[in-house]
Amino acid sequence: MLTRLFPAQIDNRYRGYRLALWLFVPILFVDLVMGINTMIHTRDVIQGADAIPLDSYGVTPARIIVQCFKSWALCLALMSSLGVLALIRYRAMVPLTYLLLALENGGRRALQLAYPVHPGAHPGRLSVGGWINLSLLTALIVGFLLSLGGWSRAREKRDASS
Repeated sequence: MLTRLFPAQIDNRYRGYRLALWLFVPILFVDLVMGINTMIHTRDVIQGADAIPLDSYGVTPARIIVQCFKSWALCLALMSSLGVLALIRYRAMVPLTYLLLALENGGRRALQLAYPVHPGAHPGRLSVGGWINLSLLTALIVGFLLSLGGWSRAREKRDASS
């Protein structure tokens, strides 16, 4: 499993199930669109999809929240771009990219539950953005597991020797 996550050579040889590659395309598309949209329409995303009432905060805290969301959106767009690069040119990196995106998504959700932005919010209740992110996390975990499966060890040894 570790050789699939950290291959000796990062090339275009993919060893997982092909379904993981097909699942990766819509995940990367959604993440890229989310990142770009959040960078451009930050306040709308915060108040709409994430249901955070920015107007209930002062000017400075609202600006800080907006800046944090813009920074996260940039990170998401860049990580998704790396995923596109892995999908197109360096397919041996697909399992690692799945893992990184899943850790980012799951870690962000854990932080949101531990430290809610709006104190009056119910941490267990999901907003529209929360449902989208939970769906993405589920797809990322499934894709990650599929990307680790595939070829048998005997076939890998046979391919390595030829």
